[in-house]
Amino acid sequence: KVISMSLGGGGYSAIDNTSYEDIYDQNVLIVAAAGNGGNSALSYPASYPAVVSVASLTSSGSRSSFSQYNDQVEISGPGSAVKSTVPGNNYDTYSGTSMACPHVAGVAALLWSHFPNCKNNQIRNAMINSSNEPQNQNTPGWDKYYGWGIVNAGNAYELLKNGCEFAGGDSNPPADEGLSYFALGGKDQVVGLPTPAPSPIPPCPGAQERFEVQILTDDWPQETTWTLTDQCGSNGEMMSGGPYTGSPNTLFSEMSACVDGQYEFIFIINDSYGDGICCGYGQGSYLVKFGTE
Repeated sequence: KVISMSLGGGGYSAIDNTSYEDIYDQNVLIVAAAGNGGNSALSYPASYPAVVSVASLTSSGSRSSFSQYNDQVEISGPGSAVKSTVPGNNYDTYSGTSMACPHVAGVAALLWSHFPNCKNNQIRNAMINSSNEPQNQNTPGWDKYYGWGIVNAGNAYELLKNGCEFAGGDSNPPADEGLSYFALGGKDQVVGLPTPAPSPIPPCPGAQERFEVQILTDDWPQETTWTLTDQCGSNGEMMSGGPYTGSPNTLFSEMSACVDGQYEFIFIINDSYGDGICCGYGQGSYLVKFGTE
């Protein structure tokens, strides 16, 4: 099921690329060392799309100085000063992406033993989707030094408990295609997690209803704030919103708790600059609903 290759070097070969695709089509996951040149050169077989390219980390979680960095690096594992067995029933310490590679391959094998119905691309993507962000990485997501992050067996296991497709995406390629159809490699090898469906809002008891406030911001969303206040009952200020962040002309919607409609409520919306939300600087608007009204 899992091939671990602590080897590399040489250039691209169309024949080798096809061979690795053929192996991948047999539902085998191939993992290889990214290379120890400490530069951006592509090392093979790690840089073939059907192969998981593994970069090396130090014990502090930073990139090992020797680890290759390029757009085919997919995931990272410990590779600096790692203990290994040696002949003579002893241990010794080694460094290299060849030490990082078996960590990722071992996690893949462990996950597959618990989730044998998953396909290779689903195990691969589950490791990506559950990886840890390096602490010294400036931006989230993929980068050429760490790939999608640091492999984490526990996170991947918990993710796969939600199902192979949830954790790792589709496993049914188009007609006349094999599983290598899903093997893009490196920065392109990503399947985002599905967005969970929002929990349904339970109905209110008796004659109670909910307020819904919808705000469409203008060109300056940070200027807009609002409050909804119960003037007669004991609720006081029930809801509030803003100032808003993000892109201009964005719709925001919020729901209140269940309340009785027999009281008096006051909605106040404010623009801190004083020019309103329509119409000189964008087409902002607001809507306040109580139940279906």
